[in-house]
Amino acid sequence: MAIEKYITPHSFDAFEMKDILEFHDRTKLKPISSLSFFMRTGLYMDSVRGAEETSRNYKATPFYDIERLNVNVPERLCKAIKQRRSCRSFERSKPFNRTGLLRALMSCTPTRKAQAFVDDSIYLNFRPYPSPGGLYPVEIHLLEPTDNGFDLKYFNPNTGVLHKIRSDISVTEVENALCVGADKSLVHTTHGALLLSVLWERTVVKYGIAGYRFALIELGIVSQHLSLILADQDIETLNWGAFYDDKGTDLIGADPCLETLGSVIWYGK
Repeated sequence: MAIEKYITPHSFDAFEMKDILEFHDRTKLKPISSLSFFMRTGLYMDSVRGAEETSRNYKATPFYDIERLNVNVPERLCKAIKQRRSCRSFERSKPFNRTGLLRALMSCTPTRKAQAFVDDSIYLNFRPYPSPGGLYPVEIHLLEPTDNGFDLKYFNPNTGVLHKIRSDISVTEVENALCVGADKSLVHTTHGALLLSVLWERTVVKYGIAGYRFALIELGIVSQHLSLILADQDIETLNWGAFYDDKGTDLIGADPCLETLGSVIWYGK
């Protein structure tokens, strides 16, 4: 790539990385474990107990000293929240306004700058969503269909630029990496996917073992941030975790010792 590998720390050692990567490896979804994964989720979804548990997805609390929330959510935000739902029926033949997608990406660019107190010649860029220590370990990639398969681009948030890092990726490679199980229809019906990866070292070098937790927290924050912005732009989304960790990481061309695919957001109409 033309840019450095998203700038990871080079002058500090993260002694905990070995333990974190070993734990992360044990939690990966791999082809050998996917069958039991689908059997477990399938049995749960088709059981009475599963339906009962899903219908009671809240905590029972004592019914005293309550405060009723009597406030209105602003109209545009309310619309985006109501529109945001998991869509599983995309149609690539429908007209798609790519501008809305680009607006969502631009919503992740820095909104303010600050001088570092240790050296006022160093400027820190802060994005609009929370990040422990302002380290931003989550990176965004854009996977878009073409006539010859898919193109993969890395979104540089500091410059607002898309860097093409792979061209003409075969449909089969995308299916085998991002679709666990027999149903691979998403690859053929969506207008693309946002692939969110995590550079663990960014947070672990500062926070140690807790850095793993902080990076995962940010992964959820960025997913929700993008989902709401896309809903506001009338773009349907599906947050997706049923991908193979190793194959997905290979798809974005990452070194699994430094960076792994953490989440996928399919989008379209």
